[in-house]
Amino acid sequence: MPPRVLFGAAYDHEYQPHDRLTEDLDLMARARFTVIRVGESVWSTLEPDNGRFDLDWLRPVLDGAHERGISVILGTPTYAVPPTRNRCAPGTTRSKGTSSP
Repeated sequence: MPPRVLFGAAYDHEYQPHDRLTEDLDLMARARFTVIRVGESVWSTLEPDNGRFDLDWLRPVLDGAHERGISVILGTPTYAVPPTRNRCAPGTTRSKGTSSP
C-alpha cells in the first residue's frame, strides 16, 4: 500500500436491509475513501457452524473495494461470539466486567 493518509470507515454490508453494495462502494470512491474496515462482529456469519467457515458473502465486498482502489482492513470478530461457541464452551460469553480476579 502506498504511503498516504488513510480515510474511510467501518462498513457492515452484511447488516444492510437490501443489496446496496455497488451503490455504497461507488459513494465511498466518490468521497475518496482509501480504506474500509470489514468483518467485525460477524463471527457467526464467518463460522455458521462450529468448524465450518463461510467467506463467500465477503468476496463481493473485497472485490468491489479492490476494483475502486479502496484498501480493506479485515477485523477480528472476537467480541461477537456465536451461539455455537457458547454451546461448545459454556461461559465463554459471560463477564462480570469487574477487575476482581
